[in-house]
Amino acid sequence: MAEKGLRYSFIGAGFLLIAIIMLFAAPAPTNWALCFAMLCAAFPLLGSGVAKMLYVRRYEQSLTSGRVREETQKLSTQSVSQVPSRNTSEIAQPASITEGTTKILKAPGDNQN
Repeated sequence: MAEKGLRYSFIGAGFLLIAIIMLFAAPAPTNWALCFAMLCAAFPLLGSGVAKMLYVRRYEQSLTSGRVREETQKLSTQSVSQVPSRNTSEIAQPASITEGTTKILKAPGDNQN
């Protein structure tokens, strides 16, 4: 994501450079229109590029902050004896497939035979 932010920033800087060149190089009646058009493309790209790079920087800082370290320390200090043990000596038998279908397909009049 930082690469995308850097790309947007460079494209926006390119449009800004073109706008400045157009302001001085283009003929007088059209230079303001061309400059304004290039600026309309430059500022959103520059803004979104800088925003993406700042977002990545904050995200990386939050990963390395003390909150993450505290959570991992809590998990690492929890001993195995504190985790409840499971009773694996008894395995529950699943219900039979035919038993379930017999209950479903049994007609109400079958009990009277």
